[in-house]
Amino acid sequence: MIYSVRSKKIIIVMIVFFCVHVILIQEADAYLDPGTGSYVFQVIIAASVAGLYIIKLFWNKIKAFFNNLLKKE
Repeated sequence: MIYSVRSKKIIIVMIVFFCVHVILIQEADAYLDPGTGSYVFQVIIAASVAGLYIIKLFWNKIKAFFNNLLKKE
């Protein structure tokens, strides 16, 4: 994707606004049912499996990169 300078500035402003908004939250009155914990656990497991799968897909490239990096000449 090609972004113009204006769209890059808008994206940066949106990211900064989001970070400031998340950091400055004072309190939240919310109810978390038991299903929420189960869902969070499921997301963590899925992200871990996806990460391991990506490493598996690119393992030869990762290995070649470190072999070239540590190669004695």
